[in-house]
This record gives sequence, C-alpha cells and structure tokens, in this order.
Amino acid sequence: MGVCCEHTGVHEPAGIAFGGLLASGADAERAPASLLGVMDATQSTYRDRCAEAPPAIRAAYDGACYNTVSETGVDCAGGVADLGDLDPEAGGFRESAARYSAVVEAELARGRTPFILGGDHAITPALVAAYAGRGPVHVVQWDAHPDMYPDFEGNRDSHACVAARLLEMPHVATITQIGIRTETAVQRGIRESAGGRVTQIPAWEAERCPAFLSHLPDAAAVYLTVDMDGFDPAFAPAVAHPVPAGLSARAGLELVKEIGATGRRLVGMDVVEACPDDRDNRTLILAARLVHEGVATVLARR
Repeated sequence: MGVCCEHTGVHEPAGIAFGGLLASGADAERAPASLLGVMDATQSTYRDRCAEAPPAIRAAYDGACYNTVSETGVDCAGGVADLGDLDPEAGGFRESAARYSAVVEAELARGRTPFILGGDHAITPALVAAYAGRGPVHVVQWDAHPDMYPDFEGNRDSHACVAARLLEMPHVATITQIGIRTETAVQRGIRESAGGRVTQIPAWEAERCPAFLSHLPDAAAVYLTVDMDGFDPAFAPAVAHPVPAGLSARAGLELVKEIGATGRRLVGMDVVEACPDDRDNRTLILAARLVHEGVATVLARR
C-alpha cells in the first residue's frame, strides 16, 4: 500500500508493480499515461468501501501473475507514471473536486493521458471538467445506472447525478450509456430532453451489439468512465451498488479495444465503485485489466 504524506493527503506509490506497467525514475517523466487513485466515496449512498479501492486494485494487479502485454499485443511496460492516491479534502466535496480536476488538467498539459482509480462515481464530473477548452469530448459511460437525477436527496454532487452534471458542460458533446438497467421516469425525462446528446444501449441490447460506438464521429475524443456495477455480479460482485443481469467482462474489454480499433482517441478513463470485498479480488483485477487495455490503446497511437 502507499504511505500517506501527512500534510498533502497523497498516498505515495510504494513500488507496487501494477502488472509491470509503471515507470520509474526518469522514465516516469516521459511516460505517455499516468495513474491516479482518488480515495473518495463521500457522495455514495449505499456501500462506501470503494474509497479503499485504489490501493487495493494496485495490490491485486501485482505483476506476479499478469504480464505487461495487452490482449492486442501492445507491451505496456513502463508506460505509466504513478501519481499515487489522493484523499478527500477536509473542506468538503467541492474543494476535493477542484483538486481532482486540477491534477487531471496538469496531466493533460503535460501531454499525458490520465487513468483514474475511484472512489465513487461522483468524482467523474470533476475529472471531465478538466477537458474544457480542449475541444469536444464524447463521454462513454459503462454503468447499471443512468446517474441522471438532477439531484438525489437534495445533493447535486451525488454519484446518482453524474450524467446530469456532465450534460451541463458545453465541451461534453455526447454521452453514450452502456449497460443501463435501472432508469426511472425522472432520469428518462432528463435524457429525452437532452436534444439527442445521449445515446443509451441498455443491458439487454448491449451483449448483442456488434459495435458500441458506431454513432460517434471518426477520430472522436473519448473519455471512458466505467462504473463496475455495469458488469454482471458474476464478473464483478464487489461493487457499491450491485444490480443483477449486467454485462460480461468480455464485453467490457471489447469496448475498450473498440475505441482504438475504430480510430477514435481515448483521452482519459476512470474505473469507479469497485469495493475490496471479494475473496478472490475478481472485481479489482477486472478493474485493473480494463485500465491495462486502455493504456494499450493509448500506447498504440504513439
């Protein structure tokens, strides 16, 4: 696990290999991708152990069992600079969100593609906010829930409001939601009033879908946010809000690979709402593998 820096709230990486992807020393400065943990579940409404997920994901994907080559044959060794794990700010979520956004903005300014381990899904709007002024971004959301409440129990920052907050950002051109199976009338109304900016592929259609992203423009800049409850609990049982009849691990990996295979650009990615609760770490390992394939997509473009 990392070691907490007393005054900064940053857990510095402690040499965990993360499948061999992490760069060290001077090589870290040149790495085209970065890894950041955000240990924040302050806006969760059910299980909040996903705050503990970032160091647990690192430990589960320890490099002893997993080599550095992706499914597509890209060797990702040393391709990722490790930024450590952030704790929430004592001043509240808005202060925390500003910090998360600033870190991502700094990575983009360096020319690096950030990969973020959550934490609950409420962190995603802060991460995507960092892309303002960098052209249109197409958000792809893998999720059991639309997260499109205008507010949830009076809280606009709730993890149940992620897509609603993203729709308020002018630089978010579209949102593609994959695996949805819990949409309420309120959320459907928000989606239908979004003027065609939201494409939804519900779970019962997604497994048969030959291509998830065919509706997006060629060379689209894609930000991928993966809520682990989009998967069926058979593949990812340890999540903050489990919902039966979800999607397979294979479908999730094919989505990540589709981004690069179709010429679109993965400009950032987060994996959220995994909990360190299953004995065999299957949820954490799947989360890490998705990041691994995402890094391969970035490296392949270099």
